[in-house]
Amino acid sequence: MEPDAEANLKALRELHEKQLQEHGVDNLTPQEAFPMVLKECSGYIRGLGAGPKPPKKARGASAEVRAEIEQLQQAAADKECALHAEIERVKQESLERENKIRQESIDRENKLKQESIEKEKKMRAELMAELMQQI
Repeated sequence: MEPDAEANLKALRELHEKQLQEHGVDNLTPQEAFPMVLKECSGYIRGLGAGPKPPKKARGASAEVRAEIEQLQQAAADKECALHAEIERVKQESLERENKIRQESIDRENKLKQESIEKEKKMRAELMAELMQQI
């Protein structure tokens, strides 16, 4: 036996004896006793072995899954670029509409000012003509 195995077996026997002394019976199941004695190992079920291995078909699928993940990531990146382009296009259209509306407003205001000036000139001319007739 290996030294660790001997030490673990001895620790399990001592745990069994301790249970017998304290309770008169060993109430611990192997699933309860093994974690108390055996150290945790990665990928290893304490006291029960390494457990079932995934089928070989599943092992090869990881490359397929990685390829699919890369495809999905690329598709997501493409969609994100398309969305950014669409957002920029909509922003540009909105800016152009705002500028057009602003220019139309300025043009209307200038037209009203010009009409007001023309009316004022016409009224002054009429007043001058009236004043000239009175003289």
